[in-house]
Amino acid sequence: MQQKKKRQRPRNNQNRSRQNRKKNKKKVLNSARLSYSHSPFLKEDQLEEPQNRFLFKVDKEDTLNYVHFFDSEDSFLKKLHSVVNTSPTTKSILQKKLFFTMGKGFFPISKSRSFIVTDEREMQEPNSAQVEEIDTFFQQINPKGQNIQDLLRKVIWDFDCFGNAYIEIIKTPVGLDVYHRPAHEVRLKEITNRLDPVQYCVISRDFDNYLTYSYEREVLPLYPNFENINGFERSVLHIKNYQAGFEYYGLPSWVSALLWCELEYRIPKYNQSEFENGFMPSAVIQVPGTENDEQAQAAVDMFTEEQTGTGNQSQLFAMLISDPDYPAKIDILSKQHEGSYMELSKLAESKIMQANNFSDALMGNKSPGELGGSQQLRTELEYKYEEMFIPRQNMFSKKLLQPLLDLLGQQKGYTNEVALKFVKNIPTSFAGDININEVLTVNERRQELGFLPLENNGE
Repeated sequence: MQQKKKRQRPRNNQNRSRQNRKKNKKKVLNSARLSYSHSPFLKEDQLEEPQNRFLFKVDKEDTLNYVHFFDSEDSFLKKLHSVVNTSPTTKSILQKKLFFTMGKGFFPISKSRSFIVTDEREMQEPNSAQVEEIDTFFQQINPKGQNIQDLLRKVIWDFDCFGNAYIEIIKTPVGLDVYHRPAHEVRLKEITNRLDPVQYCVISRDFDNYLTYSYEREVLPLYPNFENINGFERSVLHIKNYQAGFEYYGLPSWVSALLWCELEYRIPKYNQSEFENGFMPSAVIQVPGTENDEQAQAAVDMFTEEQTGTGNQSQLFAMLISDPDYPAKIDILSKQHEGSYMELSKLAESKIMQANNFSDALMGNKSPGELGGSQQLRTELEYKYEEMFIPRQNMFSKKLLQPLLDLLGQQKGYTNEVALKFVKNIPTSFAGDININEVLTVNERRQELGFLPLENNGE
C-alpha cells in the first residue's frame, strides 16, 4: 500500500507558527493601550439633584413623593452635619459669620429708598407708627415667646451650614406667627406641571422612614403662596444659596472645601487612635519557656489590656518563647514620637479659610512679622463688612425681613412703608490707639482703677 506523503507546510507558515509559540510562552491573554479619558472626580464627589419624571405627576397631598437632598439616605445632608460639628475651623468661621451678620440690631428707613441709595442722607424718615408696630411684633414673633433675633440666628446658621433655610409663616387674625424650620425637616416637591407657579414642600421630623406613614407629614405651599391648612393660612419661605446646576436646593458657600473639612476630623482621630492603640514599648524581652494554647491566649489578653490605652505607652514588653533552646535577649527600642500630619492640618485650615473667604486676622491669627492688634483687626473688619457682611445683611433683609414687614402690614390693615438695615457690629474701637494720659486727668484714671480722687485733681 502506497503511503501518502506528509504534506509539508510552507516555510513562511512554519516561521509564523514558531513566532506564535514564542508569544504563547509569555502567556499574554490580551493587551491594551493605557490612556486617560474619564473625569478625575469620583461618583460620590459629584453632587446631582434627582432627575425623576415621576416627581411632576403626583397629587399634591402625596407626602411620599419629594425631591431628595440628594439621595434617599440624605447622606450629603448628614455629612454636612458631621463636618460642621467636627471641623474646628469650619465651626469657628460659621460662628464668626453669624456674629458679624447679626450686627447690633436694625435701624428703620423708608421702603422707597431701601434698595437704591446713592447717599446715606437721602434715606427718608420712616413712618414712626409703623416702626412701633414692627418693634412690638419683633419682640415676640410666635406664641413660644421667640423674638426676631432668635429666628435670625437659626436662619443664618442653617443658611451657612447647609445652603438652605426655611421659615414657616402663619397668618393669624391679629398678625403673624413665624417659626424656624430646621433644614433636615423640609424637602421640596413639585406637582402636576413643572412650570406651575405654585410649588410645595413636605414637612417631617423623620425622613429616614419615608416609605411608611408612621410619622406625621404635611404638605405646605412655598412663599409667596398661602393655603388654608387646619384653619390658618400657611406658607414656607425658602432661602437658598444658589449654585449653578441645582434647581431645588442650595449649597453652602464652602462646599469646595468639604474634603479639607473632613481631614480636620481624620487627623486628630488618627492621633487619638495612636494614643489609644498604637503602643510603643521601651524594650522587648524574649524569655524561653513553654505554654499551652490557653496560657498563650491569656498572655495575649493581658498584653492587650496592659499595652493599649492612655498611660500604657513606653512599658516593657516580655515574650515567652516556646523553644527552650532559643536564647534569651533584650531589644531596646528607639522612640520617635512626633506630631502626626501637623503640616497637613495647617494646610487644611488654610484651604477652609480660603473657601469661606476668611482671613487670618478675622480668625484671630497673627502672621509672622506683623504686630496685629486692634488696628489691623479693625481695618480687616471694615474691608470684610463692605465685601462680605453688608451684602449678606442686605440679602437677609430683602428675602426675610421685608416679606415679614409687608405681610404684617396686610394683616394689620395698612400698607407697609418701612424697610430695615442691619447695624454694623465691629467689636474693636480706637480706645487702644489713644494715650489715656493725654485725654484723662489723674482723678479720672484713678476712678477707672477704683481709687478715690486726690485733692486738687491730683495736681
